[in-house]
Amino acid sequence: MSSVALIALCWKKGTRTEAVLIAVLLLVFFALTLFSQAPIQAGILTSPGPDFAGLQRAGIEWQNHYTETVIELANPTSDSYSEFDIIVSSTDQIYEVGEVTKLGCVSIFGPSFRTAHRLHCPQLPAEAIIQLAVVTTAMNTAAVPRGISENSFLPARPPESIGFALRYSRGKHPYQHIFQSCRTSCQAGANLQHDICGRSGRIYTV
Repeated sequence: MSSVALIALCWKKGTRTEAVLIAVLLLVFFALTLFSQAPIQAGILTSPGPDFAGLQRAGIEWQNHYTETVIELANPTSDSYSEFDIIVSSTDQIYEVGEVTKLGCVSIFGPSFRTAHRLHCPQLPAEAIIQLAVVTTAMNTAAVPRGISENSFLPARPPESIGFALRYSRGKHPYQHIFQSCRTSCQAGANLQHDICGRSGRIYTV
């Protein structure tokens, strides 16, 4: 028997208190189911050549030894996510992570060579997308101890993997998710798609 039929039967038999109670419990259940979830759609793409327009919007100055990886994070719901923190990690050194979209995301560390960078976004609006430009470089570990110079960098190459951790809130409920990408094979000069490790396809909803 369906929930609606059960409510109607209780109402018809005069047990209206039970009917109202069942209806209220169903509403609470559906509300908790809806608002206890805060899905994110994620996509990662490494390109052999820079998107200069996107890098300019992200405020990143390009160098020939850099590789650009684009991360897209989409909110498929009708609610905004607030206090959106992103930590991006890579197998190569990350020089900078900049926002290509204009949602007010701020890089906490600024330009610096490290394996992880953090950004804070005030919010990810409903049905909106945050697009990030992640600039990585392969370091010559033998040359780095002598200081950063032109000899400190290896030829541009895509990182073996890119990962990112997310923390944000939907309403009063906090959420966190961790993504790790696996590099897929591609021909020289072609765009390099990453798959979320252990998942099928480039787009993954959590």
